[in-house]
Amino acid sequence: MKDSVQDMVPALAFKTSIRRNVIHFKLFTAEVVSGLRKMSRNNLPLLFAMVAFISSLGTLLYILALSGPRMEQEYGPAQRSVLQYQTDEQPSYTLQNPPVESNVDAREIANLRKQEFLKSEVGRRLQGIFIRLQRERENITQIVKTMGLDKYIFSRAIPNWGDVNRLKTSLKSVIETGRALNIGIMGGSVSTVNLYPRVLEESLKRMLGGDVKVNNAAIGATDSQYFAYCMKNHLDVYHLDVIMWEFAVNDYLKGVGASAQEEITREVLELSNQPQMMYINFLYGKQISERSCNNSEDVGGRELSEYYNIPSISLKEAVCKKVKAGKAGDLVGGENKNHLTTKAHLEMELFLRHFMLHVILNTTYEMLEQKLNPYSHTSFDVTRENATAPLPSPYFMTTRITRPRCWSSLLPQLGLSEYLWPIRAADGWNKVATALDKSDHKQLWVGNLNGSVIRFPIEIAPYKNLTSKVAISSFTCKECGAVRVIVDNDFARAATVYGRSKYRITWPTIVATDIQPGHHNITIKCLSNDPFQLAAIMTAYDIMVPIQYF
Repeated sequence: MKDSVQDMVPALAFKTSIRRNVIHFKLFTAEVVSGLRKMSRNNLPLLFAMVAFISSLGTLLYILALSGPRMEQEYGPAQRSVLQYQTDEQPSYTLQNPPVESNVDAREIANLRKQEFLKSEVGRRLQGIFIRLQRERENITQIVKTMGLDKYIFSRAIPNWGDVNRLKTSLKSVIETGRALNIGIMGGSVSTVNLYPRVLEESLKRMLGGDVKVNNAAIGATDSQYFAYCMKNHLDVYHLDVIMWEFAVNDYLKGVGASAQEEITREVLELSNQPQMMYINFLYGKQISERSCNNSEDVGGRELSEYYNIPSISLKEAVCKKVKAGKAGDLVGGENKNHLTTKAHLEMELFLRHFMLHVILNTTYEMLEQKLNPYSHTSFDVTRENATAPLPSPYFMTTRITRPRCWSSLLPQLGLSEYLWPIRAADGWNKVATALDKSDHKQLWVGNLNGSVIRFPIEIAPYKNLTSKVAISSFTCKECGAVRVIVDNDFARAATVYGRSKYRITWPTIVATDIQPGHHNITIKCLSNDPFQLAAIMTAYDIMVPIQYF
């Protein structure tokens, strides 16, 4: 690239202006020739003079027009004016002149500011992003054609763009400092395959020209109930820019309802580092085979996205028409037709890439406006002003899981982990590594001997003179048995927990309430030789919340 790359935008704008003038000249010439034909019979000398003048003017404009291809050859066809990046979905931004007395001085100041900024490291970085975004848009257009998708696919796949100011603020920091963009994913077995997360990571690296880290904390057969307690065990949430939720399938199959999803949503929105929350909604393979396309969006997920203004990306909305017509068989895969094919993962990644491209594009425009015109106001200012704004009243929840704490045996342990380790384990209890899917790795404490006992220590931190609740999360199965759970040898309040279900999934059960803060021992006793699979022990304070009426 030439040293004069900072002149790219004004040079290309000049070229565009010349070509526009040539078009206007052609129209003008046509009108003049029409008039000359009428007067040619009466005044031949005047006709010859005007023809000579028009010929000279045309030659001059032709020479200027030739400079366009030469400039394009010099700067390259990919380096186009930033004006060409504006779309119907992205608003255009007009730079305001600073309040100075002379228009000439204002233009000189603005031009000097522009030249200085474009020569800076951030300015060069922004110019590189503009070029890469154009290439990526062309790449996406080609992929849509190759995959046989229709031109309205993105409008269906993104039912709610939501409030992306948090993401834009993080992108601004990434562009200004050159640091990595950090994304975290919580989800089930669809995400554990790590196909769409890995491809998305590479796509974002191409667009930003820097490091992007996707921390995939998905665990097969988990749901929103489990992660409402244990999210911080698996994600280092305080160092993430984006947190993606992917439980639309598991929550729907288990019948969790929208309260647990709302609990996670509020927990993320209340984090001090202000990460961007996003919903990623897949479909269940067996339902596609049965021409059904239901997921948690149908039982409250869509309402939560609109109520909290959370961006939502939906495979369901994108392909439901094909599913009901029986033409979506190429999206179903796996030995039992439970999961999705590579094509389904690539389509979801394409939707996410399209979404992120436009947010990055919008962010770069606002950065240009903010850098070149200090008197303008952008969404970055709005984000800072609303950083501590209170959340609206809960939509579905009647109680809040407050100060949750989790001791988990599941993998991966990526965040601020508290591992579930016993102080006593009798014969019949063992730590077992299980693999529900080839890409999934779990560790469970399994008891399969009647009367066998295992004991775990926990500690509950005090909070506002309140008492806590204790829950255990089993990993259910068709052959699983039951256990008796006792807190601090209080046999009168012992609770029975059943681990049998037609689904293999984490299932939290409350075993004690009104527990005082401090150290406690949780004793679990097998009630049969049928296996009981223990995934986690959790504690939290329950706080009543007002119901939102409409």
